[in-house]
Amino acid sequence: MKRAVGFATVFASALVVVTVPGQSAAAAPAAAASAAGTATSSAGEDADEDITAVPGPPRAGVLAPSQHEQLPSPYYAAPEPKRVAHNLALLAVVGVWHHATHGTPASTSPGPVWGLAARLEPLYWLGVRLTALRGNVPISVKSGRITPDNIAVDQKHLEVIQLGLHVEPQLHFTPRLSGFAGAGITWGRFIAREPSTSGGLELRSLDRSAVYLNYELSGGLEFLLYKDWLLLDALVSGGVHGSQSGSAHDPVQAFSQEGKRYTLGGLPEFSWSSTALFSLGILL
Repeated sequence: MKRAVGFATVFASALVVVTVPGQSAAAAPAAAASAAGTATSSAGEDADEDITAVPGPPRAGVLAPSQHEQLPSPYYAAPEPKRVAHNLALLAVVGVWHHATHGTPASTSPGPVWGLAARLEPLYWLGVRLTALRGNVPISVKSGRITPDNIAVDQKHLEVIQLGLHVEPQLHFTPRLSGFAGAGITWGRFIAREPSTSGGLELRSLDRSAVYLNYELSGGLEFLLYKDWLLLDALVSGGVHGSQSGSAHDPVQAFSQEGKRYTLGGLPEFSWSSTALFSLGILL
């Protein structure tokens, strides 16, 4: 383009010497200038046509058109929403559990459980759960097993408090649904209230208690319900008990109304447990 402009300028200058007959010498420079301007304009139009015809990188200082200025408008697929990472979730817990016993002096059945839980996610693939649970374990004592023969015992349900820590590796199926499986340990304590007796003999004793450890495996699902702040959680776990001790497992003295002394046997230890929990919580 620069060579074309130079050639047009030289050609216009030559017109200063070659003039049309009858034209004054003073008009020659003006004609030359006009011709040079026309040549320059033509060269510029040719250059614009070349730029339009041959796409290339934008010139310095020229902004690329925005999306709404492009015709036709480009189409971009909606990005897949990502799971919102949360560092802490607080949950209200309800469910049912069962603590089986060793031996035959007494048998247990499933009972209700409720409490609170906190779930941390220190890593995208790892969760840590802290639980504080309170529940009941219905228990039935067979006649003559922990009391003298022909004396029936009505033992109230065991009142259990349990604190747990679980580590749960997790897999995200969708941005809202994830599954987890883990292992943990819980510390528990239960109180066995003073039993009542029947069969012609009323005995008075005392409340007893015991503590234990429970080694558990767990698994479940977690679902984000509403705008990444409401959480639904379902968990099942099973474990074995160990390190059990306390007065609930030891014989205890009991006295009749006449002051006669008797001995009540201890309650059996727990062998294994299973739990199903459902939680509703908020993300912080």
